[in-house]
Amino acid sequence: MNFLCVSLLLILSSARSQEDITTDTPSIYYTEPSVPNDNGSDLTELPGGHIIGGKRILERSKSPYVLREDLYVDREGELVIEPGVEIRFAPMIGITVRGIITAK
Repeated sequence: MNFLCVSLLLILSSARSQEDITTDTPSIYYTEPSVPNDNGSDLTELPGGHIIGGKRILERSKSPYVLREDLYVDREGELVIEPGVEIRFAPMIGITVRGIITAK
């Protein structure tokens, strides 16, 4: 009798859990508001990707920057951030540094 009750509970719970599964894609999205900076210009799009060799300089005159894709600074690369530069990140986006980053 106990075996029958346990079996019945397992069948009902597995049927219930299958009903809860949905295949709908959530409608989550992110948009960066276009906010003018002190110079009256919009955000500067900072392209993601790799800084393999050489130097990329983020200038204060072009700030704020928005980063929508991950940015990787490889071993031979360098990222220089001038004083006063503001970087805004989209959700789940970041900078991975294996080379040099200079921010004052």
